[in-house]
Amino acid sequence: MGCEILLKFRDIVKIKHKARKAFFELIKNIFKVRKDISLSKDLDFILNKKNEQLPVLINHKYFKS
Repeated sequence: MGCEILLKFRDIVKIKHKARKAFFELIKNIFKVRKDISLSKDLDFILNKKNEQLPVLINHKYFKS
């Protein structure tokens, strides 16, 4: 599920401030639901592992508590 949603954002280069905040909230909620993925892990690795062609749009600092 998470990858499907993320793939819809694969062409986004810049996200305006308000949209970016909503985007990161959405992604955080996805990771809360996916119990098999821990936010403490490196998100770049997780995303690349799930889909090799998915560009890394998410900086893991947004997920730190």
